[in-house]
This record gives sequence, structure tokens and C-alpha cells, in this order.
Amino acid sequence: MAIRTLHNSFPKEGEIIGRLLTEYTNLELQAVLNMVAVGPYSFDEIIKKIFQRMGESKRLKEIRKMGQQGYTPLLLTAEFDEAIDNIDYCREIRNQYAHSVFWDDWGDTYGFGNMEDIAQQTAKLKDFSTLPRNSIDLATLHLQETYFEYTDLYFIWLVHDAQKRLNKPHLNRAKPPKLTKPPLCKP
Repeated sequence: MAIRTLHNSFPKEGEIIGRLLTEYTNLELQAVLNMVAVGPYSFDEIIKKIFQRMGESKRLKEIRKMGQQGYTPLLLTAEFDEAIDNIDYCREIRNQYAHSVFWDDWGDTYGFGNMEDIAQQTAKLKDFSTLPRNSIDLATLHLQETYFEYTDLYFIWLVHDAQKRLNKPHLNRAKPPKLTKPPLCKP
């Protein structure tokens, strides 16, 4: 099925998936900018150090390590770790779609299969029939997008709380209530 036709059949799902794919980097950037605001790093130094690394997991590991220097003295280590854990789960959400092919299951279902899943199979591949099939439903996509928004709000709260502890200008933000991780779209 042509891409245009497929996404015309599931426009709401396609729009949310597009936002999840593109907004993930903004969450990483949010973490980095938080480190500039409270840590011993310059904007130039931290952007180059983090974003020259390939792979989201490696970047998050480095962000976690470097961020501790700014947040530990403020007694916000657990909160910073939670924020990074939230981003890491957003990474999992994003990655389930990032290397996938999508299709219309000739009905009400928008399906996808992750190419990395099929590549890890040990049996000789003849076609896509062994690709694990996943279904996407709009309710789950809304939950996933809401989790991205929660993660962003959590970082906004965290940086303002850190600024307050540093006696710097800040906004009084309420810590967002903890949000349950939404399910991934698995077979």
C-alpha cells in the first residue's frame, strides 16, 4: 500500500506517531538544558559532548552521569534520576516506531513491525511473514503522547526547583503527579 494511502486511512495515528518520533530529541535537549542551568557546564560544552555521541542509550547514560554533578549538591539526585528514567521510557516508546514498517490490516487496525525484530531472528529469512506484527490503537497512542508531555513537564518542574534551591530566578511550578508508564504496542 502506498504511504500516502496508508496514512490517509489512519491520519490520527500517523500524526501522533510522527510527533513521538520528532519530539523525542526535544526531551533529550530538555535534559541537557537542565544540566546547563544547574551544573558546571557551558552550553557549548554540554551540547557538543552529548550530541556528538551516537545512540540514545549512550547519550542518556552520559546525561545521567554528568547531571549528577549539578543535582546531587541540591539533594535532587533521585528526582533527576527519575526524570532520566522517564526519558528512557520515552525512548522505548519512540524506538518501537522508529525502525518499523506500517500497514493497514484491511480493517480497523493500523499495524506495524519492527525491522530490528526480524533481523534478530536466527532462522533464514525468506520474506516478511515472520515479522512480529503489532497493532496500534489510538487510545494507547494518546497515553504514550501524554507520557511524553508528562516527562517534559517533570523536567520543567525540576529545573525550576533546582533554580529555587540555587537562589536564582525561577517560576513556582508544582511537581506533576506521577504518571503510570503507558503500554508499548507489542504483539
